[in-house]
Amino acid sequence: MDLTLPFLAGLVKDTLRDARGTAQRLMRANIPAQAAWIGAAVIAVISAILAHLTFSLMAARQGGGTALPSPLMTAAFQYLVLVVTVLGVHHIGRRMGGRGRFGDALLLVVWLQFVLVVVQALQLVALLILPPVADLLSIAGLVLFLWLMTAFVAELHGFRSMRRVLVGIIASILGAAMVLAILLSMLFGGPGGAR
Repeated sequence: MDLTLPFLAGLVKDTLRDARGTAQRLMRANIPAQAAWIGAAVIAVISAILAHLTFSLMAARQGGGTALPSPLMTAAFQYLVLVVTVLGVHHIGRRMGGRGRFGDALLLVVWLQFVLVVVQALQLVALLILPPVADLLSIAGLVLFLWLMTAFVAELHGFRSMRRVLVGIIASILGAAMVLAILLSMLFGGPGGAR
């Protein structure tokens, strides 16, 4: 698969125009899982760097410090979230009657993260040139995430109803957030938690 900048830019455009068709195209490319795992790590690092640059710039403008941990910890967290997302996309989709393969789930989630990193980079540029646009890009990034995730999961697992897939994704995110909140409360703030 071509990894030159013009090719990747064209693939991003194709993704925005026809998300399901691009998902099918990626799955037919027979990209090795090892390459997808490497891509996941690279994207986690790039995303972490962009996050630190963005927060540092915002902190400098507001006269405060950044609340982010070290870039290495941020990258590790990004990678962990990506892995958990892949597992969720694969296993929850299969339990709902989907037929997607784990390797394809990995590839599509990595590509989705790449598209979001492009949005993240645009947001950083907007923050430098026209700050109000950066806020709009944050909202656009969330909408884009939900739309692309819905299209990719539907194509991966062969689901016809995009609406049902979207509802399933939102329910899964809310469920994961509740579990995470309970775990954090037990570890750091709840009765019997660490003090």
